[in-house]
Amino acid sequence: MKNMIKRMREDKGGFTLAELLIVVAIIMLLVVIAVPAFTGALDNARKASEEGNISNVKSVAAVQYSNEISKGATPQAAASAVSGDYYVDKNKDVVKGTPGDGNMIAGPFNVKAEVDANGNIKFVVEKKE
Repeated sequence: MKNMIKRMREDKGGFTLAELLIVVAIIMLLVVIAVPAFTGALDNARKASEEGNISNVKSVAAVQYSNEISKGATPQAAASAVSGDYYVDKNKDVVKGTPGDGNMIAGPFNVKAEVDANGNIKFVVEKKE
């Protein structure tokens, strides 16, 4: 029994301070490398989402412009009718006007529809801050 107790006291199974410091240093190094990569990926995702929203707003404005033209409006009147602020709601639908119910997740996007002398339409969409 004495021998067993003596052996257990001599056999230290824990980690040394140096080993623990090395493990902590390795973890810190991995965090230093991973955090900027993760935040960069988040920034890229936000940018892609914003570009998608702008594309959707342009598409909706173009459809509204076509609807106005089909109703008999002049190109300038149709461009004036579709110009304004647009929002993206929780269902990913693009809505023109004011965000009345608070369900908007993106916007406002300001749309300017411009008609040149040849009757060509150009949509300029800018995100308002």
